Amino acid sequence: MSDSGRSELQEELQEGLQEVLQERLQQELQGLRRELVDLQGRLAFQEDTLQQLSDIAARQDTEIGDLRRQLQLLGQKLKDAVYALEQGSGAAGEKPPHY
Repeated sequence: MSDSGRSELQEELQEGLQEVLQERLQQELQGLRRELVDLQGRLAFQEDTLQQLSDIAARQDTEIGDLRRQLQLLGQKLKDAVYALEQGSGAAGEKPPHY
């Protein structure tokens, strides 16, 4: 084979190789784009879920504060009732008014 025939063959092989590589790169790029879109969707879902959980935690924190205040009030009322009973606020042996 002559040098010119050999260089033509090399050029054809290089062109063919470049076409194959470009095609594979395009396929790989399309796959990466699909994965990126999927990951972006997952991220958006996770961000939404995180915001919902944050909102729930804030509401629960408020509710816990309210419940603590109510518990303190009930505790104070109980102490007051126990103190009143210990002081004999009702006459001994009397039935409460609901009897």
